[in-house]
Amino acid sequence: MGLGSARSQVSWVNIWQDPEAARFVADRRNGNETVPTAVTGAGEMVEAEAETIKAHLASSSP
Repeated sequence: MGLGSARSQVSWVNIWQDPEAARFVADRRNGNETVPTAVTGAGEMVEAEAETIKAHLASSSP
């Protein structure tokens, strides 16, 4: 199951092509480049299921 209509609320970044994004993830993951890392207004998640990400997006929407 994917993100469905919530997909439009997500920015996808390849951390191996974006050094700033790689630093962002590593800074929050004790130096690890753990992917996928999802960041929402409700918090950060590592290797989260799509349903969990959708719930976080819904809770952080105005």
